[in-house]
Amino acid sequence: MSPDGIRWKRVNDGRPLLEPGQNDSLDNGQILAPEVLHNGRRYLMWYTGMPLERHESGIGYYRIFLAVSSDGFTWARANGGKPVLDIGPPDSPDAVQAATPAVIRDAGGYRMWYAAWSPLHSHTVCVARSNDGIVWRRDNEGQPVSGLDPAYAYGPAVTRYKDQYIMLYMGTAHSLYGAVSRDGIQWNMLNDGRPVLRQGARGAFDDAVVGHAFLTLEADTLRIWYTGYRQEPDGAGPWKLRIGLAEAELLELPFRAGELCGHTTSAAVFQAERSALADPCAKTQGQRKLKRVDQLPPSQDPAKYLPDVGQLGGFHFSGSSAPTSATTNQRRLDKGPTKSPSIVHAVVSKPAPTPINTGPGGGP
Repeated sequence: MSPDGIRWKRVNDGRPLLEPGQNDSLDNGQILAPEVLHNGRRYLMWYTGMPLERHESGIGYYRIFLAVSSDGFTWARANGGKPVLDIGPPDSPDAVQAATPAVIRDAGGYRMWYAAWSPLHSHTVCVARSNDGIVWRRDNEGQPVSGLDPAYAYGPAVTRYKDQYIMLYMGTAHSLYGAVSRDGIQWNMLNDGRPVLRQGARGAFDDAVVGHAFLTLEADTLRIWYTGYRQEPDGAGPWKLRIGLAEAELLELPFRAGELCGHTTSAAVFQAERSALADPCAKTQGQRKLKRVDQLPPSQDPAKYLPDVGQLGGFHFSGSSAPTSATTNQRRLDKGPTKSPSIVHAVVSKPAPTPINTGPGGGP
C-alpha cells in the first residue's frame, strides 16, 4: 500500500493473495495483470489466466477471469472459477488470447478493453460490455477497435475524462502510445501518432521497454504507473521489470480541438503547467525533458526526486522515472522466474505480466 503512489509497502507479508488454479482449471499455469474496482459493496478483480496447455504456435492461451473480495485481501473466484471472457472462435481476433483487461464503470454497467491475439490478426485491442461484471458480450461485433496507429497494439489502459475515453497502449516502438475516443471504438491518436512516453536513457530501469500502464484520474491529474524493462544478467530471460510513475494534468484548451502546434490531438491535452497555456508551443517540440533518476539513494524520500516538467509534442509530463519503491511484483521478478506467478496485493491494480509467455512481438 502507499500514501502517495511513490512509496510502497508490501502487505500480507508479501505473500500472494490469489494462487494459480487447480490442476484441471484454465488458470493453472499463470495468473497475472489484475484490474480492480470497488462497486460499493465489494472488490471485483478481473485477471488474466493461462493454463499449462499451449497453442500449437507455442503461445499460451490467455483468458479473463474474475475474483471477488470484501476487504481486498481474501479473494474467492467467481463464476465457478470459469473464465468470464473466454477466447473466441478460430477465425476471431482473440482466438488464442483475451488478456490484460482494462475495466471501467460505464453506462450503469462495465466496459472492458482487452488485448487480443490470434495467428490471423496478430496483436489488437478489442472491447466488451457487461451489466454485472460476469456475463460479457463482445462489442463492435467482436472486431478490434479502429483508429490506433500502430494498429499492432496490446496492454491497453483506459480511463474516462469528461466525455472522452483516454487510452494508453503498447505498440511497435516498445513505448506507450495515446489515443482518445468518444465511443470507445473509434480512436484518434494523440501526439500525431508518436509515443507519448518513450524508453528511458541508457542504463535507466526502463531503457528497453515502457508499457503496461495503469491509469488513475484524480481531479484533473492523470497518474500513470507503468512497467519498465531492462536487460540484466540475473534477470528472467534476461529481463528485470520494475514499476515507474508519470503524471499529467488534463485541461481543456482555449482553441479548436484537434489542433495543437500543428499536431493532431483532442480537446483533452496532457498539461503539467497551467501557465504553459499562454504559449503552448513555446518549448521545443517532440522532446521529453524528464529528469530520470536511476536509483533513489537509501533512506531518502522519493518525493524529493520528482523530475522537471518535460514536453513531448504538446504533451507535458512530470513524474518519477525511478522505480516506485516496494512495487507490486518486484520481489518475484528480482529473484527471476517462478514456477507459478501469483497475484499479490497493492493499490496499483494492474502489475505487469512477466515476459515468460509473450506472444509474437512481446505481447500481450
